[in-house]
Amino acid sequence: MSASVRAATAAQPNYAPSGQRMPLYKKGWRRVFAEDFRQPVARGAFPGTVYGASWRVYPDGWKDTTKLGTYAPSQVLSVHGGLLDYYLHSSGGQHLVAAALPLSEVGSYGRYAVRFRADRRMHGYKTAWLLWPDSKKWPEGGEIDWPEGNLDGTSFTAFNHFARPAGGQAGFNAPGRYQRWHTAVTEWRPGQVDFFLDGKRIGRSRKWVPREPMHWVLQTETSTDGSIPADSTRGHLYVDWAVAWRRAKDPVGPRAVSPTPITPPPAARDTTPDPSRSSPRGTTGDIVLAAVGDASPPSSTTSSNTGRVAASIRRAAPRAVAFLGDFQYEHGTCSTLVRSFDAAGWGALMPKMIATAGPTHDWAALGDTSAYARHLAGTCPGQTSGKSLADRATGRRLGPGSSYEVDLGTWRVYSVSSGLWRYSPARAARVTRWLAGALARGKAAGDHPLVIWHEPYWTSSTQEHTADTALRPWIQVLDSYDVPLLLSGHQHGYERFAPQDAGGTLDAATGTQQFVVGTGGIGFYPWESTAQNSLTRESRTFGWLRLVLHPDGSYDWRFVRTGGARYYDSGRR
Repeated sequence: MSASVRAATAAQPNYAPSGQRMPLYKKGWRRVFAEDFRQPVARGAFPGTVYGASWRVYPDGWKDTTKLGTYAPSQVLSVHGGLLDYYLHSSGGQHLVAAALPLSEVGSYGRYAVRFRADRRMHGYKTAWLLWPDSKKWPEGGEIDWPEGNLDGTSFTAFNHFARPAGGQAGFNAPGRYQRWHTAVTEWRPGQVDFFLDGKRIGRSRKWVPREPMHWVLQTETSTDGSIPADSTRGHLYVDWAVAWRRAKDPVGPRAVSPTPITPPPAARDTTPDPSRSSPRGTTGDIVLAAVGDASPPSSTTSSNTGRVAASIRRAAPRAVAFLGDFQYEHGTCSTLVRSFDAAGWGALMPKMIATAGPTHDWAALGDTSAYARHLAGTCPGQTSGKSLADRATGRRLGPGSSYEVDLGTWRVYSVSSGLWRYSPARAARVTRWLAGALARGKAAGDHPLVIWHEPYWTSSTQEHTADTALRPWIQVLDSYDVPLLLSGHQHGYERFAPQDAGGTLDAATGTQQFVVGTGGIGFYPWESTAQNSLTRESRTFGWLRLVLHPDGSYDWRFVRTGGARYYDSGRR
């Protein structure tokens, strides 16, 4: 065999069925859908006339969840050798993906089984196979995901997204790789959903289980954890068979036929009561919190990069805005804050603002506190925004060195100023004791803590900044009280860390996860190193961090891009 023939043969995909027969019988269940892909169709001809009676697809041109992938069944889907083949690849600068929808008659409740594998690791691509409400209402309609995971990962995840207006979810993980054959089964009954992998149950949820009719979607897309496929990444994800059953005694809804795309729901308006006017600890439901810092160059306007960030946050209508320091460059006087920062659109967000100050740009010495304090209090000349949420909630006039706490539902935000370690280490030491006491009281009250300060303790290096090790006493306090979330700015970029303890050891259960969000409009510092436990970083994209804080202490995050390069990061914890 010639070298060219050997190369061509090696490049052919491995169309080999799993060897496990499609199950047709399940005691107590009636089969309503079965597909083992016996008849081949060429790429671009699925579902077509061969499979059109029982399958639908998202049409060419729709964007996937991250907006970085493009649904293109005409270039992705085919059937060969008894397998449905997703050929994931890039073409013309677009990452091409596909979603196939079995048209079962299950409606409400059912048992769904699928046999699958990938022929190789494909960084930047994932499955998000799920049941989605026919009503298209989310989160109140619920959502059931299984299996979800990156095609280069080492585990699979299942989610029951709670069917209630406040949302929330229960999640389960199972070890495994896509490069081996697996069978995933979702068993959805009234008040209960079970997830099975290769015959073993990996999770059960009985909380706010969806009740209305849903449809099944084998949605394969670009990864939602910030991983972006290289243009050279390509490979095949195979489905050997798919089967669905229903129990006769369960309610049945209409036949699911809607191929509506599944994308993140728009940011809902959060109507949680203002903590300055009510008892926040009695508040239930999710809290949407925006977080960003390092905003306005001199003479910023609504059309500038910082103006676009502010406008995006206003449209999302979060409950509160955690501003992470460095409001105005080069220095925040009353005049520059009103004429530039407020005028760019941030002034309209002042009534929602919880802030921390950055040294140098927000205050340059212990005596340099007036403008910052007057701005948060809404008393700078010409200022029309009124008081910040922080001032109203605490009943205090807060300066750049102030330490304070604000309740947001079942969560409590603690703000301390990292500049104290530069300007007054003695005051910083006193704040260490205050923070420990405040966290202890919050823990006793059942609050979920979130801490903000400007200069990051954990950060990859740039030419301008490195990690601020003076903050270690505060990190040790956070570790002692299992604080899950720490938000900082200072570095002109975005970085997310894995949860870790004060010593830098990974701790997914009780470790602190830090986000650095210095993407508010001033510009960028290129990263020059990668810190330990850094999971993703970006220094070309303007935007802000959208956090959804759930009442049970879990949270979702999404980086919302407003300009610059293409970048996406999201996840749950």
